[in-house]
Amino acid sequence: MVTKEDAAYRVALKRIVRMACGFVDNAEPVETLEKTVLDIAKSAPSVVATHLDRMFHNAAHAWELGNNSGNSATMERENQRCDDIQGTAERILYLWGVVVTYPGLYPVFEWHGHHIYTTETLFRDIAQS
Repeated sequence: MVTKEDAAYRVALKRIVRMACGFVDNAEPVETLEKTVLDIAKSAPSVVATHLDRMFHNAAHAWELGNNSGNSATMERENQRCDDIQGTAERILYLWGVVVTYPGLYPVFEWHGHHIYTTETLFRDIAQS
C-alpha cells in the first residue's frame, strides 16, 4: 500500500518533470522520475529551484495560517500540512545529499559542508558540480 508521504513525493517529482518537459507518463516508476529530476537539475536548475521555492513558501504559509488562526484545531491541521510539505521537499533534496535545517520559518541547505540560503544558489552549485 502506498503511504500518503510516498504519494506526495511522487506527485512532487511528476510536477517538476512536467514543468521542465511538459509531459510525464503517469505509470512512470518513482526511480525513473528521480533520475529524470536529477538530469533536469543539471540541465535546467531553475526549474527544480522554482518548484522547491514554491513548496517551502506553501509550507511557511500553512504554518502562518495555523499560527495566526486563534483556533487550536486549525493550528494543528495547518502545522501538519506544513510538516508534510517540508518533508516532501526535504525528500526531493535528499536525492543530492542536501540536508535541510530550519533556524526560522525558512530553510537553510547544507551541501558538501557549505550552508546555502536560497534554492537558486543551491541548484546553480549542483549544476556546476
